[in-house]
Amino acid sequence: MSEAPIEHTASLSVEAELEAFVAAYEAALAHGAAELEHYLPPTEHPRHVEIAAELVRVDLEWRSSRNEEFSLDSYRSLAPAAFDDADARAAMAFEEYRLRRANGEAVERTDYEQRFRVDV
Repeated sequence: MSEAPIEHTASLSVEAELEAFVAAYEAALAHGAAELEHYLPPTEHPRHVEIAAELVRVDLEWRSSRNEEFSLDSYRSLAPAAFDDADARAAMAFEEYRLRRANGEAVERTDYEQRFRVDV
């Protein structure tokens, strides 16, 4: 698949559209490794930032659950607009922080605050 499997549909609520993108990506993950960039909406999509940030969070959680290496920094080139948005960046940074803490890693909030310029 070379592009997001879902088109913007004005008739869907914000939550329903977000859930449709997440469900499509999670279904692909359930069938084996999926390339996140193939599930991101186009940058001109009106909800690109929100959807991209949520898909990054889903991918972080999936990798964590499989004991794979993961780093929020590795997503910058895939979803630069999400990293440009303070709220999206904060949500993604908190997700990595939360997952690393849950995995028993000694991570500090201040590291995330400095790296991503957000409160976690």
